[in-house]
Amino acid sequence: MSLKALQINGFSASNSPYRKPDEKGLYLEVRPSGAKIWYFKYRLHGVEKRLSLGQWPDVGLKEARALRDKARDLIRDGGDLAVERRKKKVEARQHASNTFRAVAEDFREAPERPL
Repeated sequence: MSLKALQINGFSASNSPYRKPDEKGLYLEVRPSGAKIWYFKYRLHGVEKRLSLGQWPDVGLKEARALRDKARDLIRDGGDLAVERRKKKVEARQHASNTFRAVAEDFREAPERPL
């Protein structure tokens, strides 16, 4: 049975985290702190994985379903959204360290070389 936005507001924290399923692998995990986080559970090459899609209410029900559908399409095409996210994080770190200041400091620290 799929969730409704009014139901989500009514979920309260308990002593241990619990899950409220939506459909097609999407579920909302309610944590003891009161945080409500969207997850997408899927299988890839026989291994069960889960992917965080964001926190309620920052990511609404409609947006969480759209993100889930996008992830399902990617998995159907042979990709893995978790791997794609890791690649983006690595690329972002590489671009952040490739600033003019970082290059200039590397140049200053390099030993002098005769021409």
